[in-house]
Amino acid sequence: MSQLFNNLKSSTAAPATNWYLRVGGDLVHGPVPFDDLRLWATEGRITAASEVSTDRITWQAAPDLAELQMHWTSTLKSGRRVGPFNRAATAKLVEKGLLDPDGTMRHVLTGESVEITRAIDTAEALPQPPPPQPRPAVPPTTRPVQADDDLLKLVEDLTKDATARAKDVDQTRESIRENQQARAEAESAHQARIEALKGELAGMETQAAETETRTAKAQAELDQLRQTIEDERQAHKAAMQSSDDARRGLESRITELQNEAATSRKTCSELEARLSRHETEAEETRTKAATGIQTLQASLAQQEQSEQEARAKAGELEEALKAAEERAAAEKTERNTQLEGLRAKTAELESDAARTAEELARAQATLDSRTQELE
Repeated sequence: MSQLFNNLKSSTAAPATNWYLRVGGDLVHGPVPFDDLRLWATEGRITAASEVSTDRITWQAAPDLAELQMHWTSTLKSGRRVGPFNRAATAKLVEKGLLDPDGTMRHVLTGESVEITRAIDTAEALPQPPPPQPRPAVPPTTRPVQADDDLLKLVEDLTKDATARAKDVDQTRESIRENQQARAEAESAHQARIEALKGELAGMETQAAETETRTAKAQAELDQLRQTIEDERQAHKAAMQSSDDARRGLESRITELQNEAATSRKTCSELEARLSRHETEAEETRTKAATGIQTLQASLAQQEQSEQEARAKAGELEEALKAAEERAAAEKTERNTQLEGLRAKTAELESDAARTAEELARAQATLDSRTQELE
């Protein structure tokens, strides 16, 4: 009988190939061996809405794959039907709150009904092989003793097989419990990692938002600085143009003042030359007057009879000399006055030229300083 069950089991096993599991309509897991697929079914990770495939082209509902043994359903108090699911996933589904621990579950093929608490606490929660097929009646033979011996041997084989199966059931249940515990620990660690990653992601998003804000602020400041620099360049260009105009005006004014100063110097030179000539003429007049006086005095000494005339002539000459000296002095005074006026005007023009040169130098210094600041 045990051999018959093993043969039946091997005939219904899934092909040894890679499988894919699709959940939610678009999320695909795999490829994985069929043993992983079977483990997922016992852990409650495969639901009635899940689909399986070996080529990701042809998909079938997971409960339709008999090897997954998803044959059990349960109806909640709300009337909602849960399943089909694998019987080994009962405890996991109760932990997740998907099943009512006080409820019952039903086998969709055989109609068998089991309390959920009993399915969890007993070995019946483990996958069970299909019930054995009834043996055909053995017709009586002429050798009843041999039939009894066969029956006793069959009972012994069945007993040994049941003992081995019980041991396998205990080992399988312990393995499932260990797998469920390891799975719970892994899921807990995975959930903790997810929460940590969510925290890191939130921090990174906050940093990204702050960085974006700082970048926008820096960009605005940069745009404002560029506009300020452009305004300064325009102002500098206008200042340079105004400075060039002022410089050309000052240079023109300096040229005019220099020309006027040169003209004044020339006029002063001419006046000085004329004054010198008048002084020379006055000196010559004095010399001539002195010579005439001496000549008259000599003539008076020689000609007493003409003394009156000589004196009169000398008086005239003295008056003429005095008048010449007065004219020379007046002309000298006038020339000196004109010369002083020209000198004062020349000094004033030179002072204006110096002030203009200083203003030009200051304007050039300011312009150079402004140019350095802009650079």
